[in-house]
Amino acid sequence: MLCIDSADFEELRTSAAMPFIAGATTNPALIGKALGKEKVTIEELLAFLEKVRSLVNGHLFVQTLADDAAGIIKEARHIHEALKARCIIKIPATEEGLRALGMLETDGIATAATAVHTSTQAYLALLGGTRYVIPYYSRMETQGHQGLERIGDLLSLTAGTRGELLVASVKNAADVHHLLMAGVRCLTLPLAVIREMCQSPFTEKAVRDFSAKLSLIT
Repeated sequence: MLCIDSADFEELRTSAAMPFIAGATTNPALIGKALGKEKVTIEELLAFLEKVRSLVNGHLFVQTLADDAAGIIKEARHIHEALKARCIIKIPATEEGLRALGMLETDGIATAATAVHTSTQAYLALLGGTRYVIPYYSRMETQGHQGLERIGDLLSLTAGTRGELLVASVKNAADVHHLLMAGVRCLTLPLAVIREMCQSPFTEKAVRDFSAKLSLIT
């Protein structure tokens, strides 16, 4: 599965025409940038998300903003009620977030544990029934961790469970290659990285060579 990591309307429209994009992930930073605001009402947030959903093929991942379990659950229910089954609630893998995650899954609201950095966080999220575990690959690397090694650990943990590993914070196509070779099958990427994946100077040269040999008269 490949998702676009964006809340920008134009990027979402572009990705909707790409048949290999299966959904979109958002986070508070992306939404704040798109809205040009640091604070929003729940009504403003839901109205924005409704428009985003209309541009997305597949599932839309939406992150809660509250820090405590009760607040996370309240926000998640508002979002789920507005967006229905096509929405997956992203919840940071804190103690409060993991408590809320389990309660929401019990209520039939699909969740994704996000900002996961350790195997123990993933383990607890999987016990709570989460559908997706979302680690931040580039952040692992910049913080001095062996990102691919940690991703391998998370792949092992999710194997045989209903939870899937959805890797985020990937900065370039070279990193995508390394993650795919490590066994990752679900990624969420910025549009720029998705476009980079389509490119090869050798392919472009081949196309130029073909065009030099034959063209169609119209």
